[in-house]
Amino acid sequence: MQPKIEQLLGTIEVFLEQQLSFRLPYHENSATLQPYSWDVSHSGSFSPLNLIRSENWIAQTDPEVAVQNWKWSEERGLAAPGMLECDHLCEDDDESIKLDDDAKLARSVQYQDLLDYASVHLKNLVAYTLSASGYYSLSLIVGQLPDQHWICILPTVPQETPNFANQEMKSTLIKPAEVSSRTISEVETQIQRMLDEVESIQTYGWYEGGYNHVHTYKITHAVGETPDLAIENALVKAGLIEIYQFDQFSLGEQLSGYHSEEGKKIGERFQQLNQFLDQAFSDLRLHRFCFWDYEHLYFLDSQQPDDKAGIALHSQFTYNP
Repeated sequence: MQPKIEQLLGTIEVFLEQQLSFRLPYHENSATLQPYSWDVSHSGSFSPLNLIRSENWIAQTDPEVAVQNWKWSEERGLAAPGMLECDHLCEDDDESIKLDDDAKLARSVQYQDLLDYASVHLKNLVAYTLSASGYYSLSLIVGQLPDQHWICILPTVPQETPNFANQEMKSTLIKPAEVSSRTISEVETQIQRMLDEVESIQTYGWYEGGYNHVHTYKITHAVGETPDLAIENALVKAGLIEIYQFDQFSLGEQLSGYHSEEGKKIGERFQQLNQFLDQAFSDLRLHRFCFWDYEHLYFLDSQQPDDKAGIALHSQFTYNP
């Protein structure tokens, strides 16, 4: 690791040696800000997908298994298997959103037709499953189109944590660059038609106990010039990855529940942290990875070209009915 990055990492470690917790909306247990580093000699060049690989959140699977995983939420009407851990089944179906057997069968046929078409018309077809815990997983299929671009197909990601940009932290969402104009092949057009025929549905998230969270579930896709870019573009479109221009941490929610003197000390530490980040980083980005109710946030400088030093936060939604 470069000496200047090691020095910066050391400064961050000293700053966070005394625990500093941060609370996202509905994350009542909060989580601790942690020093984080990226070593290009170990992990390769930095990218959102390479970070996913470095965290061991992705594993190859079979396209047939990926499609079976897509159907799990439809069969159960639930956002994720983690809801079964607390016997949260929403069996009363208060929102009348669960599919009947005929609808499940029709969608299963549509998925099989899509898989059969992709298997014949896409080259180098492969599938992956992403998971950061046993509570939620996301499966995707990626393959090469006739024009040598790549297409990635996957479901949208349910997000239990409300939007915290410009509330808990001041930040601006960065939209991904659009794919350059090109001639769309008949294969891509047909896949789009088949996906359009699979209507979006609703699934239950953390619902009872006053939460009443319901999520839209839809199979979508994105294209890229390489398989990695196609996967990253698809993960952004599906809602698993978001990248923000980060400004500073906000203090409001962080100080709730503290006595005045303790809250004052916490507030001073966050102000010092904001000042340090402003001085130490020239273009600080927040990389958000949302695995349903588990948030993984990385604050890294885009102007550090190789090795990077920054801060990470790993926090899980607190279901407290």
